[in-house]
Amino acid sequence: MPTTPVAGRTPLVVLAYPGRLETPQRDPAEFVTELNFQQLTAAGYAVLRPSLPRPFYPAEPAAGLADQLLAVVDQALREHPELDGDRLVYWGHSFGGYGGLAVATQTRRFRSIIVQASVANLFQKWGEFAPWNRADPRWGTSMRPDQGWVEMSQGGMGAPPWADPDRYARNSPLLQADRIETPILIMKGERDTGLGQSESMYAALWRQNKDVRLITWWGEGHTVESPANLREMYRQILRWLAETAPPSAGPPHDLRGPAIAEASFPPRRPRSAERRLPPTSGDRGRAGLRRVDDQ
Repeated sequence: MPTTPVAGRTPLVVLAYPGRLETPQRDPAEFVTELNFQQLTAAGYAVLRPSLPRPFYPAEPAAGLADQLLAVVDQALREHPELDGDRLVYWGHSFGGYGGLAVATQTRRFRSIIVQASVANLFQKWGEFAPWNRADPRWGTSMRPDQGWVEMSQGGMGAPPWADPDRYARNSPLLQADRIETPILIMKGERDTGLGQSESMYAALWRQNKDVRLITWWGEGHTVESPANLREMYRQILRWLAETAPPSAGPPHDLRGPAIAEASFPPRRPRSAERRLPPTSGDRGRAGLRRVDDQ
């Protein structure tokens, strides 16, 4: 629940990862970069981390996912009437991000969805290379782990794309983009595998004039690690939450943050000062490391 009580009912952010049994965090002070619930409770949100046990192949990864998730959410709403069922937000990372896109094709219950480092197209995931192997072939080809993931792990396809294209299509959120109506914030590290998938998902929603935002973290991989980028990531997330599911009747001013153009680059110094002073570590972390596209 929020650190400080909020006026009225409390919006709920669901931190979900399909297939995982959730356990309490061992140390409340443990440093967690992605899905840090303390950042949310401090901003006036309640947080739910549902256990979503799901089998791998022969089950399909997207089948019935929204129904399974919403059964847990609805139980939480029944047990905690102080929660606002009309202000629900989904936030997922990696396979949890894939889950968010899949859920968006199956329900409109969520006010908005945040996905990080997600897969959107299983056809493409099956054969793509990792950027580090593309840059340095001495490490060998990288497509075999992705083929294994898609066929027999979380992807659950059971065969290559040409053997069962219909199964690939119905479990690829990109190919179900016409069903999505929920506003979606997509975040992706430029050095992570599948950057093109996030861009394609953004393009598909943009093409339909739907509410979508894409943030690319330059120099980052599957998780964001730069301290400056982490600060900016949570500033963007809290801004998104304030726009789509504010913690009170009107979003607090400090959650909106400055305009994107102002946040993207450090303040300019006079040329003479630039020659005398090296950039700070915070400047190096922020300058030029991300691109934001808004629709």
